[in-house]
Amino acid sequence: MMKTFLCMHRPAYKHIRQPCAVHERPPRLAALTSEDVLKARAHQDCLREQRAAQDDNLQAAGAGPSVALAAPSDAPASSRRLGPEDLPISPLQMALTLIAESGVWQSKEQYLVTLFLLQPIQQIWEKALDTDGLDSLSTAAGLVAASRDVQVRRVFLHGPGGSGKTYCMTEVLNKVVLRIFGNRGLKLVAAANSAARILGGKTMHAAAKLTRKQSLVANRLKPNIRAKKKLEAEWEYLVLLLADEIGLASPPLLGGLSRRATFGRAGLLGLRLDRAIEEPFGQVPAQAIMGDFMQVNPVCSHTLLEALLVDSRVPGVPRKVTDEDEDGWRVFRKMASDVVLFTGTHRFLDEDLPRLFEIMRTPGGARVPDDLRAKIRDRVQQGPDDPRMSMDCELEGVRGFFALGARAAIQWEQVARLQQLHVLASARVCPGPRALFNKTDDGKPDLRYHGFSTAHSAARGQLVYYFQAVDRFKHRQGRDMYIEALKFMNLSKSNGLPGMCAVYLGMRGRLTKKVMGPELVQEATGEVVGIRFHPRERFGFAENIGGGSDQPSPNHPCWQLGFVVCEYLPVHVEIRWDGCTVGPWRALQTTAPKPHGAAIAGGEGGARPEP
Repeated sequence: MMKTFLCMHRPAYKHIRQPCAVHERPPRLAALTSEDVLKARAHQDCLREQRAAQDDNLQAAGAGPSVALAAPSDAPASSRRLGPEDLPISPLQMALTLIAESGVWQSKEQYLVTLFLLQPIQQIWEKALDTDGLDSLSTAAGLVAASRDVQVRRVFLHGPGGSGKTYCMTEVLNKVVLRIFGNRGLKLVAAANSAARILGGKTMHAAAKLTRKQSLVANRLKPNIRAKKKLEAEWEYLVLLLADEIGLASPPLLGGLSRRATFGRAGLLGLRLDRAIEEPFGQVPAQAIMGDFMQVNPVCSHTLLEALLVDSRVPGVPRKVTDEDEDGWRVFRKMASDVVLFTGTHRFLDEDLPRLFEIMRTPGGARVPDDLRAKIRDRVQQGPDDPRMSMDCELEGVRGFFALGARAAIQWEQVARLQQLHVLASARVCPGPRALFNKTDDGKPDLRYHGFSTAHSAARGQLVYYFQAVDRFKHRQGRDMYIEALKFMNLSKSNGLPGMCAVYLGMRGRLTKKVMGPELVQEATGEVVGIRFHPRERFGFAENIGGGSDQPSPNHPCWQLGFVVCEYLPVHVEIRWDGCTVGPWRALQTTAPKPHGAAIAGGEGGARPEP
């Protein structure tokens, strides 16, 4: 297998070893001093403390309606006729407006499921209005009192991607709950971090306050005093629960989430802990789970789909069934007492891919039409000479769209080599970071602060910086041993650290561990916008005149080769994270910094003059 791999990728190795001149750019687009680093750490610690206080303190969490209530006054009340603007807007009235504005009314499934889940929320609002007043909904006790005798609504939304399951929830129901009950009235969860980020919520582990190695066995899910307080702050004040991509959740995880939610709501609602499976999620008034069970399960494990099987069995899953699997299936069957099947798709711009998906979802299969079969064959790579595999092929604004596409490999000897090849190839066509910061309102890149001249997108090529791992042994070793350590390719046995780490400005990457939720969690993506080198870094030159420790000097051969091996590990790497709305922790620059190479090139492009 390895010989075949090397034979297939020999042309790529030959091409990538050729020198490639790149544009000179400062590796630190927004240079940070030691004082800046201390301020950044203080800012991060403060933010972490604020979020921890929100989880632990019920008052700091901002429970209750987002509408400001009028302060009591000693002035005598005057009577007058009430106008339409003085009457409170009900959840139903608000939802009808949002349905019309968002276009949800165009889909029968989206329209009906929205009204179905809205009914208990409307009943709670009307009961509070008729009894203790809407002000009572600002406390958990008042919400519980208004929720009594209100029938819990549970529904399973099933359908293909792009059919509108998540859209109708986020565009209508979520906005109604946030307007009436505030942030704590809504709980958004998903099994995976990627799905949770898209939904704007938490993972099931985080919502259940489970530790990294927490057992999902029923008798070990009882929380301690500290965890119980966190669960109460997380689950007591709640009217709507949404769980997306439910097909990725294991049965024990779903059952464990239901038990932990019941622990959080039992004290205030007087729930029986032994009915945590029969009455899922602590009897939250409105509950919805969403997913598509027609997709292929990515792993061979028990799934929630088995809860609906009678005399059949899913091939490939373990034969052993635990009590926790049974609990998850029972919760899912309870949630699937009402099911809404979504049809069609509104996500794809073309008609070919939805047609193919529909054929794949047909029970027993279906014949692929000749015209669709021909289009599928046209998408198949025709070999190394296929013009679409050229780095000059541009699609969706990305140069080398197919050449730099995803590749599959299993052995680390292949994966490690593919990683290095991909970095070098993508750096040669990368124009640099899109922006230094994100906008604080929507998390999109703020293109006003890109760090280059206005014509930076027309430039190609980034210098690749190689940082070698620092391996320390208990006993002194020879040079050969250190070289072998750098060649070690199995990242599973090296704590995920490669022997040679390649970095360039504009490089895309993702987190493998949670740093601080909800933004910096597993699978969060971002791009490199700056590098802070070691103060002694000279990039292989004794003096490095004209560059110092900030970047290679103008006459360094790396600008013609396309890469340089650094002598020290960097102090830090600056990354702009996608979708992060926290905002820059320091003042923004009013003007973009001029590229280092501008003075050499005599213009704004930052390119090296031709030799």
